[in-house]
Amino acid sequence: AFGGSARAGECLVEKLNHKYKFTIYNTATHTNRKTGYYGEYKQIVFRKFPIRKLNTFVYYVKSLLHCLFCAKYDLIHVYHIDAAFIIPILKIRYKVIAGVRARPQLLSKWNLVEKQYFKCMEFVFLKMPPHIMTSNSIKIIEEYQSRTRRTIQYIPNGILFNNEQKILPGIEYSDYILFASGRIVESKGCHIFLKALRLI
Repeated sequence: AFGGSARAGECLVEKLNHKYKFTIYNTATHTNRKTGYYGEYKQIVFRKFPIRKLNTFVYYVKSLLHCLFCAKYDLIHVYHIDAAFIIPILKIRYKVIAGVRARPQLLSKWNLVEKQYFKCMEFVFLKMPPHIMTSNSIKIIEEYQSRTRRTIQYIPNGILFNNEQKILPGIEYSDYILFASGRIVESKGCHIFLKALRLI
């Protein structure tokens, strides 16, 4: 997995791939793998687009076209709100589940044009929704629920452990605190973590 969203998706596949067949779409900027079978699932990896800022958008378009003209699935899971523009098109042929994990237009890392794009995708997600809507955030569900006719299902993030992995060797757990995040921004919840520690 490359990033938190991909890790959450990877956990879903690991949990369900004994029961269902998965095909995962990816872009070369987010994996070192090539198109092929990896254990129980197939991964399709598109070449990176030379204009970096457009790479993700082009990846969504390629994924859409592949689903429509080169594949046949029972269900499609769209994992980011910034891909919402493909949902109404996919719904012509498929059942679609889609999740919203964040409100990227509120983050300072994006410029004005990108923030407007995310606002537009938020509108599409809420007004032309997938068959099933999900979120890993209760706060986002509370903000969005009154703006859409579908019930947004809460699916929390989780970590899969093998029995041997539950205890890491050499760590004195009574003295050990860990918070992991690629970026320390409010949406990552470090402040909630610190408040919880004070309560303990």
